Amino acid sequence: MKRAILSTLILLLIFLNFPATAGYLIKSIQTVEDTTIESLMYIDGNKVRINDQGMDIIMDFDRDEMYMIMKDQNIYVHEEISKIPQKVEEMKMLMVEEMLKQVPEDQRDQMREMYMNMIDAEDEEYTDELSIEHVGDEQDIAGYESIRYDIYENGMLVESVWIAEGLDLLDMNRIYELFKNFTGVATYEDSQAYIDLMDKGMVMKSIDTESGDTEEVVEIKKTSLENSLFKPDDSFEKLSFKEFSMMMMESQEE
Repeated sequence: MKRAILSTLILLLIFLNFPATAGYLIKSIQTVEDTTIESLMYIDGNKVRINDQGMDIIMDFDRDEMYMIMKDQNIYVHEEISKIPQKVEEMKMLMVEEMLKQVPEDQRDQMREMYMNMIDAEDEEYTDELSIEHVGDEQDIAGYESIRYDIYENGMLVESVWIAEGLDLLDMNRIYELFKNFTGVATYEDSQAYIDLMDKGMVMKSIDTESGDTEEVVEIKKTSLENSLFKPDDSFEKLSFKEFSMMMMESQEE
């Protein structure tokens, strides 16, 4: 469920000369198999921070800034949002070269071609048939009236979402456009019909039909947010995008 990724990736604030400003705290609960994960998202204007397991993400669209923070290792990377697509492509090439180190030398050219074909396939547009049904089934979720929509891919129900229509705390299309660079092969969430659905308001609850994974907003609270919330801890070490990517790959292998 790409929103899980996104969940691990939303929220930032317009820079002011005051120590704190009014913003929103959004608490979500995600259930993956038998595991329950709590995510906190902080929103203030065009600044966003997501606190999730393993990594925090901060974005400031006004300043074209993005931080990715690995709290357990006290490291972070700082990049311009506009350069993220280029950096992700560089990261993919780096991953290919790292994987090829595990392949016998006489097989590397063949494997490199296979990996490159896989990367090229990620650039293909979504072409399956998508339909969206307005079910109704209104529910009060975290104090907001939310309406159910069922999403069908090639005639099969793939996801149900409940949307609080008109609740517009952040530009989700901007978020989707940025993070689809990270998520690989195009899915129904890249289709214009799905993007238009997200434009209706805020997704308060979702159920992935195939996996049974769920995500639900349990609290939206207007609160005072410190400016320091939207910067990494001063004690953390800044790495290059390449160094940070290598650390991510190493942590995933453990």
